Amino acid sequence: MNGAGIDRAVLFPEHSDVPARFLADLRKTDPKRFAVVAAIDPLAGGASRSIEEARFQWGVAGVETKPEESSRRWLNAPDVMPLWQTLEGLGICVSLCIASQDYNQFSDVVTSFPTLRILLEDLGSGPETLLSQYVPILLEYARYPQVHVSVSRLFRVSQLPHPYHDLWPVLEEVYRAFGPERLIWGSGYPEVRSAGGGYQAAAGLPAELPFLTAADLEMIQETNAARLWFG
Repeated sequence: MNGAGIDRAVLFPEHSDVPARFLADLRKTDPKRFAVVAAIDPLAGGASRSIEEARFQWGVAGVETKPEESSRRWLNAPDVMPLWQTLEGLGICVSLCIASQDYNQFSDVVTSFPTLRILLEDLGSGPETLLSQYVPILLEYARYPQVHVSVSRLFRVSQLPHPYHDLWPVLEEVYRAFGPERLIWGSGYPEVRSAGGGYQAAAGLPAELPFLTAADLEMIQETNAARLWFG
């Protein structure tokens, strides 16, 4: 972080079985510099209770949903909708990684919970998702002000090495649709260590995009994340 000029970081669990208390203990070393996101299986029994415990006992600032039954419809499932209500009430950000076929379910979430802060990870792409499939659908969700997009793990989406020139037109489309106030830079750590040129290259990528201004960079790399997770 220091070498890349990063002052603060949001700690996401590398695996779904990493307990929130583990990252919370790391956060205690410098609470002003770190915020914690907990992984949760939205299909697990007691998911709402678990996230309330993580919020109040461990101070997590966000949730990353990782359903174990990924083949099952889950985003707008009747047993999952109460979880979105809990998250909206707690005022914490939920990070999602969804495939193209799941976006039609996603509409029920954003319309039912208009103040639930949502971050679509990895430029809005899900597992085994093609750009041509999901980008037009993703852009439709720019109409919902609570939806944010993470410019993260582009090495997973791109067909080219860093700096991913094939994604630049897509990045500009997303930027025009959502605006700089709803884009969040992410390093993709720890995978970025072995892909995409490393952490420092990932940190420097936004400054290479010709359509971003200095004010845009400030929002995308600092202000927006501070609002969602450090506020």
